[in-house]
Formats: sequence, structure tokens, C-alpha cells
Amino acid sequence: MTSTALVPAAGTAPAVRRRARAEADVRLPGGGRITASAARRLNNAVPRNSRSARDSRWTAYETWCDTYGWDTAEANAVLCFLDDLADRGHPATTLDAHFGTLRMLRAMRRTPLDKVEIKSCFVVISQRRGEEADDPLVEPGPLQADGVDLDELRRTVRTLDRITVRGKRDAAVLLVDWWMAGRASEPARLNLHDATFTVVKVTDPATKRRASARR
Repeated sequence: MTSTALVPAAGTAPAVRRRARAEADVRLPGGGRITASAARRLNNAVPRNSRSARDSRWTAYETWCDTYGWDTAEANAVLCFLDDLADRGHPATTLDAHFGTLRMLRAMRRTPLDKVEIKSCFVVISQRRGEEADDPLVEPGPLQADGVDLDELRRTVRTLDRITVRGKRDAAVLLVDWWMAGRASEPARLNLHDATFTVVKVTDPATKRRASARR
């Protein structure tokens, strides 16, 4: 039986069907554009916690600029923001984290920091590190909450009704988050797919009986 299917002529490649893009291109803050798909992949490449921290730092910077009459793209704005964090008692590690984020985002917005400001920011961070060494008891400012100690955790867990499913869930989340020194925002972002269930064999030391337990 003779086939009547069409085949490409010798020496020619089959035509490639291009997908129509239903989403509009994304305009970048500093100008230019990229496709929505490329923007989504770039965004998803950054861990969710890192994206949240980055957004929080930029928002804090924007708020500071609005409060004190600076433009976010203005020269020396980042330098003075870091200096204000130091004045409010934030550690050098916080200044360093904010500086890295703001330097990157300013570059993405095509308003990069110049070499003089970058060097000055490093000087401010270094000075703050020296202040911490001289006075380690300086209290942090309002951007950084104090950690929860063990007694506070116990008092919090005691307020929960652990007979109910909700109470058991809340107690488990609080205990795990405290054990891992997590941020306050992390328990709220937990989803079912974040949990991994494992079946283990458990032996009763008294009866020597073995049973399966799911955790």
C-alpha cells in the first residue's frame, strides 16, 4: 500500500510552529523589556524567602526616602539610609544585607551607585562593625524584632487548645519554627506540599514490639 503522507523535500528542514505569546512583554524599571515567560523564570529562580526579604528591604528604603525627602535614585541616598540604620542600632550584618539588595536593585533600575558611594557604604558598614565590637549591648532598632526565648515560647504554646486539630497544628508550627530559628513570616507561608511524610519503624523498649509510625 502506497503512503500518501507528505514528507519534507530532501535538504529542507520541517517548518517550526511558533507559539503565539498570549502575555504582554514586561517593561523593566530602568527601560527595555523582556518576555513574560523570561521574567517569570528569572523571578522563580530566586527562593521565595529571598524575594520576600529583597522586597522588604526595598520597601524600607522607599519609606525612608519618602520620610526624609530623598529620591530613591538620588546619589548618596543609599549611603545615608545605611547610616541611619546604624544610628538606630542595627548590626553590620543588617546594613550589609540591605546594601547588597539596594545596590542590585538600583543597577536593575539603571540608576547604579557610583564607585565613590559604594566605597563610602563599605566604610559605614565597617565603622558599624567596629561600634558593635566596642559596645555589643546596643539595642536593635524597630526593623529587627527581638527573638523569642524559651519561656516566652512556653507561655505562647500554653494558650493554645491542643485538644483541637487547629491547636495541635499551631503548637507544632511554633515549636518547629522556634527550633529552626525561623522568621515570624515563615510559618504563615507553609503549605501542604512543604511537608514530607516518612514511615519509620519504632520498637517499644518494654515489650520489644515493633510498629510503624508516620511522621
